[in-house]
Amino acid sequence: MTRRYAVFASLLLCAAAGLAVILYATPWGLGLSPDSAVYAGAARSLAGGHGVSLPTAPGDFAAVVHYPPLYPFVLAAGAWAGWDLLETARWLNSFLFGANISLAGWLAFMGTGRVDVAVAAAVLTTTALPMIQTHSMLWSEPLFIFALLAGWILLLRYHRNGGHRGALVAAAAVTGSSALVRYAGSAFIVAFVAVVLLRPAGLRKHRIADAAVCSAIAALPLALWLVRNRVFSGTFTGRRLGFHPIDWSRAYGAMDTMLDWIFAPWWIRDDLERNLIAASLLALGLAAAIRVRGRAKKHGPPPAAERRSLFYLSLGTAAAVYLCALTGSISFFDYQTPLDTRLLAPIYLPLMLTLLCATASEGFPQRSSRSWSPSLVLAVIAAAALQGFSAWPWLALSRTHGIGYAARAWHESATVKKVAGLPTGTLVYSNAPDALYAVLGIAAAMIPRKTHPDTRGQNDLYTREIAAMSDDLRKRGGVVVYFNQVGWRWYLPSSEELKHDAALEAVSIEHDGTIYRLRSTPAPTAGP
Repeated sequence: MTRRYAVFASLLLCAAAGLAVILYATPWGLGLSPDSAVYAGAARSLAGGHGVSLPTAPGDFAAVVHYPPLYPFVLAAGAWAGWDLLETARWLNSFLFGANISLAGWLAFMGTGRVDVAVAAAVLTTTALPMIQTHSMLWSEPLFIFALLAGWILLLRYHRNGGHRGALVAAAAVTGSSALVRYAGSAFIVAFVAVVLLRPAGLRKHRIADAAVCSAIAALPLALWLVRNRVFSGTFTGRRLGFHPIDWSRAYGAMDTMLDWIFAPWWIRDDLERNLIAASLLALGLAAAIRVRGRAKKHGPPPAAERRSLFYLSLGTAAAVYLCALTGSISFFDYQTPLDTRLLAPIYLPLMLTLLCATASEGFPQRSSRSWSPSLVLAVIAAAALQGFSAWPWLALSRTHGIGYAARAWHESATVKKVAGLPTGTLVYSNAPDALYAVLGIAAAMIPRKTHPDTRGQNDLYTREIAAMSDDLRKRGGVVVYFNQVGWRWYLPSSEELKHDAALEAVSIEHDGTIYRLRSTPAPTAGP
């Protein structure tokens, strides 16, 4: 009990520090990306009684199918309570960061029974770039990670309670909810069922029955949501099936991303140096594994071996299945998915916790149950400092200028100010409708795509969609707003191509964008 109280007190302090970090980094609000605009838009539609949908034009809404509904529902709850939606998201992510820090520490305590390892896990979670980045953006990852951590903790309780069904049902329900936050949660449902089947204790028939129960409970909410999508939009997730296998450059990019979590990009710029560091880390990990294996053969299994085997099985299976799911998604459904910090953030914690607990158990043993290993403390301080140096540029940028559509550049944009001066209800097409919605709250439609971004295949309906857009602009007297800084949407036509294909002429030309109208349509009066 004394150790438990020490863990609670230490983790609460780390959680408070994490909450303060996010509030410090977001005076401009949480960073806003294209996905953020979808979450905020769906939450506003829910609060306004339009269901999980997005405004595509003044008075028009389209059902959201590309994203699950739970995160918008949580944000909408704040709006129903009368709170500002963006400020609600900021405080929610801050509290979730504190909660995730605490859960990561408690998970490490469950795996090792050591207070020093629990505190070390909480500290490394607090200073990690993937954790800071995802919690300082209006993304669903904080809630997603919270559901995963809670699910893993309940799963370990199920194992330790001799397969008690109550803990299993709770674990399955929480893990299943992660798939309603992000579709990637379905990979963790598969990992969850696999761990139940591989449970080292218990009769085989009980394991099969338990796996059937948890798979039904975990998969049911997602299945109902997919049926809803099919009914309302004719598709399950809005993704197209194709074959575009992941190549070595993407895998190398993922490794590079994970190296940046520890070694800041401005420290090491040369590819050869980064490859040498990666090879060295791999060699050290292999040497440590061989040493641990040798010690186990010589001295017998270490204390609490079963506890740690369940811990490593749960986290290792989760990380492996998630990586396989990402590979499959990129290869068959969504080629443009980047293996960046955001997408890889869910595997940071299982990798860190596994490495930390294995290293602490074998390399930094305790002298007594109440002592802290000085070597472990020094190693964690060094690792936290490395992580902190990598995370600091992100924190400084967020605090000084804001991130994404929450940045000063968008709020001070000359083109955005021109759009704000258009008459209320003006039809707007744009290459950044999400930016206009995030910054101004104006519903705009996306201009036609020349290429399908998920499959990289040519859009055969491009000419027809351009004609439909032109007809819509002619009937409703709308405009097209083209932002120069939106260079990441390579699948859209350039401003010159759009001007030629849709027969447009410029109404307002600014340094950061242009507002167009049809050549035969009177221009709406814009503001100064």
